[in-house]
Amino acid sequence: MDGYRRLVRDRNIWTGYRNTILYTTVGTAINLALTLPAATPFRAGTLRAHALHRAAGLHHVLPGRNHPPLPGREESRDAQHDVGARDPNAVLVWNLVVTRTFFQTSIPEELYEAAVMDGSSTTRYFGSVVLPLSQSIIAVMILFYGIGHWNSFFDALIFLRSRELYPLQIILRDILISAQMQAAMMDDARPLR
Repeated sequence: MDGYRRLVRDRNIWTGYRNTILYTTVGTAINLALTLPAATPFRAGTLRAHALHRAAGLHHVLPGRNHPPLPGREESRDAQHDVGARDPNAVLVWNLVVTRTFFQTSIPEELYEAAVMDGSSTTRYFGSVVLPLSQSIIAVMILFYGIGHWNSFFDALIFLRSRELYPLQIILRDILISAQMQAAMMDDARPLR
């Protein structure tokens, strides 16, 4: 039980938990705010839908009639101006495909047509029709993105320099490394028999 007591008293553990919870919550919210609107299958390639996809930084990811993906260098040069290109983790393509497939198979096209006939805007259709019918995929995306952020290790290892900003995974790694070094030093200090 001594190991657990020392862990609970370690201030870095609690800082790591706080940071990881913050990164997971904010990161997942940003992921959902970009993935859900971009995956909504707006009909007839409306200008507003294209503008929404461009604002989300996903027009180069989503193939469509009006804007096929650009090959090679043109795509990367064009993508430099998009939100998604600045942070490749903002929207994961696999999650986007899963969400779009859910929307296409679960939300009838007639609902969009009825909303347009009633004078609904694209934003209102998304907020009033799509989101209430999509609670299951929203929960799945929260799990996918949340677990990804919780287990995120590599980005923090590369980019963070301040120990006060480290997530829990880096703190635990440091604890394991120091414990292994102490064990190795104790083995070296033992007299040979």
